Amino acid sequence: MATAAKIATKPLNRTFTVPKPVGSFYTGRTAYLQELTSTLEHTTSPHQHTIQKRFVVEGLGGSGKTQFCCRFAELNREKFWGVFSINGASRETANQSFKTIAEIAGVALNERAAKSWLSSLSEDQSWLLIIDNVDDPDLEIDEFFPEGKRGFILITTRVRENIRHGNIGQKWFTFNTLEQDSAIELLLRRARIKEPWSESTKAFADTIAKALGYLPLGLVHAATAISKGLCRLYEYLGCFQDALARLRKESKKKGSVATDKSNDVYFGVYSSYELIYSRLEESRTEENQDAIELLKIFAFFDREDIRFDMLEAAAVNPGKEVEAEKRLKLEREESGATDSWTVFINELRFALRTEFLKDRSPPTLPTMLRQVMQNPSDDDMVLRDFKKWLRMALHVLQQWSLATHYEERDTYSVHPLIHDWVRSRPQMTLGEQAAWSQAAANTLEQSIILPNNGTPTLQEVELQRSCLLHLIYLRDRRREIIATINSNVRSRRPPRSLFPVVQATPDTVVKNQAQAKQSAKFSYIYFLCGRYSEAQILQEAVRDYLVPNLGLEHSLSMRSSIFLAKTYWLGGGRFNDAAVLTEDVFAAAKRELGGMHQTTLSVMDELGVIRKFQGRFLEAQELLQKAVEGRHVVCGPEHQDTLCSVDNLGSLYWTVFEWNKSKQQHTRALEGILKHPTMGPDHEKTILAKEHLAVIGEQYYEEAHEMMLDVVERRIRTMGKEAPWTLMALCNLAVTKHLLGNNNEAEDIIRKGLIIAERNLGVDHPGVLSAKRRLARVLTAQSKFEEAEKLYVYLLDRQHYQGGIRESGSVKGDQKDRIFTLYQFVEFWEAQKDYKQALAHCHDLCQILHTSIHPIAEMSRSKRDDLRRLGGISPSIEDP
Repeated sequence: MATAAKIATKPLNRTFTVPKPVGSFYTGRTAYLQELTSTLEHTTSPHQHTIQKRFVVEGLGGSGKTQFCCRFAELNREKFWGVFSINGASRETANQSFKTIAEIAGVALNERAAKSWLSSLSEDQSWLLIIDNVDDPDLEIDEFFPEGKRGFILITTRVRENIRHGNIGQKWFTFNTLEQDSAIELLLRRARIKEPWSESTKAFADTIAKALGYLPLGLVHAATAISKGLCRLYEYLGCFQDALARLRKESKKKGSVATDKSNDVYFGVYSSYELIYSRLEESRTEENQDAIELLKIFAFFDREDIRFDMLEAAAVNPGKEVEAEKRLKLEREESGATDSWTVFINELRFALRTEFLKDRSPPTLPTMLRQVMQNPSDDDMVLRDFKKWLRMALHVLQQWSLATHYEERDTYSVHPLIHDWVRSRPQMTLGEQAAWSQAAANTLEQSIILPNNGTPTLQEVELQRSCLLHLIYLRDRRREIIATINSNVRSRRPPRSLFPVVQATPDTVVKNQAQAKQSAKFSYIYFLCGRYSEAQILQEAVRDYLVPNLGLEHSLSMRSSIFLAKTYWLGGGRFNDAAVLTEDVFAAAKRELGGMHQTTLSVMDELGVIRKFQGRFLEAQELLQKAVEGRHVVCGPEHQDTLCSVDNLGSLYWTVFEWNKSKQQHTRALEGILKHPTMGPDHEKTILAKEHLAVIGEQYYEEAHEMMLDVVERRIRTMGKEAPWTLMALCNLAVTKHLLGNNNEAEDIIRKGLIIAERNLGVDHPGVLSAKRRLARVLTAQSKFEEAEKLYVYLLDRQHYQGGIRESGSVKGDQKDRIFTLYQFVEFWEAQKDYKQALAHCHDLCQILHTSIHPIAEMSRSKRDDLRRLGGISPSIEDP
C-alpha cells in the first residue's frame, strides 16, 4: 500500500510508448478503467509485492481492447516511470518491439537485453508493459514476460486460453460489446452530432449500434461515414443494410458464408468498412482511388511501421537505377571495353526469347507509381507530384479511420481487422489477391536498391533493414495464395487428363528477368539482416536463371555469382564453395573484360579474401597485392575501392603475423577512408578499417581498446546489436579486454554474444567457432581449465570445418582455424605445466605443418623445443 500511494502521488513518467494514440472521442468502459486502476493500487493478492502483476483483456477483434489499454496507460501515466508496448502479433513483430525498448534503454538491440533491462529497474522505476494483439494461439506469450517480480503487464488477445496469464484482481476482462449508452455516445460524438441529443436521435443511434453488434471499431467507421457526409444519421441503417446484403451475397458466391454468431458480428463490422470502401470506390476521385490501392497493398505488408520514406523510395529508386546503368555504360565505353561475341550472341538469343514470351501488360503497381515509372528519372517535379499524391492518399485513409498515422516517426499502421478484411473481402477474388500481392511485391522491390554502384549510405541501409517484416509477411501471404491456386488447379483437373497440370510457382523458382531482379533485391534484405539461409535460397534461384541464359561472362551473372559466394562464406563458412564460384567468375571476367578492368579487379579482391580464409596465404597475398596495384592505376590511389583493397591486404599480413606491414596498410586505408567525401566515421568501411587496426594490438593495448569501444558503439548504432558484424566487433573488444587483463569482462561479453550468434547463425558458423576459441583462451587465463578443455576438444573436431578443409597444399585435409586452435591447445596444457600433454599435441601440430612455410610452423617447432626443455623430455626420432 505504501508503494502504491507513493507512485500515485509522485510524478514519475520518463517514457511513454503505447500501441496507438487514444482518440479524442474515447467513450465507455469507465467501470472497467476504475476497477483496473483500483486493482493496480490495491491488489487483492496477498503476494502483491512478490509477484509480477499481469492482467488480460480478452475479446472480439474491434471490441476496443487496445484503445482501453492505451486509455488506462494515459490516465495512469504518472504512476509509471516507463510505459512500453509490444506488438504481439508474431515472434518477428515482438522482437522488433523489444528492439525499440532496448533502443530507449541504451542496451543491446535484442529481446533478451530489453527484458533484462526491465527486470533490473529499481522499485522507484515502476513500469507498464502492454503486450498487444496476441491473437496467434500457437504463440507462447509467457516468453515475452521479463523475469523477476517487478512490473505490470497488460495483455490484449482474441485467444480465450490466454486469460490464464492474469494473476491479480479479477485477472481478466472480456470485451465483446460496448454498453448501450456508451455505444450511443461514441457513435454520436464521433459523428459530430450536435448536443443535446433528442430521444429520436439516440434511438436512431441505438438501432445503428445494435446492427453493428455494439463493437467500437464498427461504430467508429459508422460515425466516420456520417461525419464525412456519406449519409445522414437516419439514412445510415439503410446504407449499411445494402452493404451487408451485398457482402452476404458475394460471400455466398465465394462459399464463405458466416456460420456462427461471432462471424455474424464480424459481418456487421465488415459491412461498416465496406460501406466506406464502396463510397470511396464510387467517388472516382484520384486521391480516393489512390487510397484504395494503397490499402490493398498495405494488406500484404506487415500492418505496423509502414514508413512514408519506404513508399517514397519506391518512386525514387527506379530513376537512380536508370542513371546508374547509364554511368556504367558510359564508363564501359570510355574504357574501350566491348562485349565478346559470346556475350553478344547470348544476349541476342535471350532477348529474342524473352521478347516472344514477354508480358506486355503494364507493370503491376499502384497507379501513382505507374505514372512515375512512365518517366523513371529523379526529375524534381515528378517526385514532388508523387509525394503530394501519396500524402493525399494517406490522408484519405487516415480521415476515414482506415489507417493510423504516427507523426513522430512518419509511419502508418492498419487495425488487424481492417488488415484482414481488405485481403479477404468476398469481392477480392483469388486472382485479385494474386495481383495485389504482386503489386505489393513490386512496390517493396522498388523501395530496395542494390549496392552495385558504390556502398549505400547509412540511411539507405537503415531503411532497407526496416523492410524485413514487410518482406516476411508478404512472402507468407503469397505462399498461401500459390498453395490455394495449386490446390484449385489439382481439384479441377479432369480424370485421365492428357495434359500436365500447370501450377503456380513460388518465388524460389525464377522464370524471367523481372523476377530475377526482385528475388535478388529480396535476398539483399535478408543478407543485410543476417538471415543468410533465406538470402542463399533466393540468390541460388537468381543465378540458376541468369547463368544458363546469359552465360557467366555477362555482368548480371557475375554480380549474382559474387553475391552468392559472399553469402556462402559469411553465412556458413562455405569457403570452398565460395572459392569455386569466385574462381569461375574471375576467369570469365579476365576473358571478357581483361585483367585491368574494374570488375575484374573487384573479383580478384574478393577471391584474395576467400583465399585468406581458406588458409592459402601465398595465393591470397598475390591476388590482393595485384588488386591494390590494379585499382591504384584504374581507380586512383584515394578511390574507396583502392582503399578497401589496401585494408584487405593489411588483414592478410595480420594473418601471416607480419604485424608492421599490417599496421601500415590498415593505417593507410583508415586515413584515406576518413578523408573520402562520401565515407564518414559511421560508414561500414570506415568502421571495419578501424576494427582491423585495433585488432593488431601489439604494444598499444589501451589505444586498441579505445578504438574497439568506438567501433562497437558505431556498429550498434548503425547495424544493431544482433548484426553479425556487431557480434564480431564485440568479440574483438573482448580480446582487447583480455589483453589488458580484464578477463571477467571479456568472458561476459563473449558469452552474451554467443547466445545471440548461435541462435542467429548456427553452432558451426565460423564466427561462432572463433568466439568459442577466444572464450577458451580467456577461461585458461582465469584458470577455469575444465571448461576450457571441453571447449578445445569440441573446437578440434574436424566436422566443424567441412566448408573450408584444404583439398590441396601443405596442410591438405585440415583447416587454418583448426590449426590455430591446436596451437592454443598446446598453450593451454603449458599454462597448467602439463608439459607431456602439451608436447604430445605440439608434436601433432608439427606433423600437420611439416611442409608449411607459414610462421606458425616455425613457432610450433620452437614451442616443441621449449616444452622439451621445460619437461626434461628427450627429442624423438619421429620428429618432423
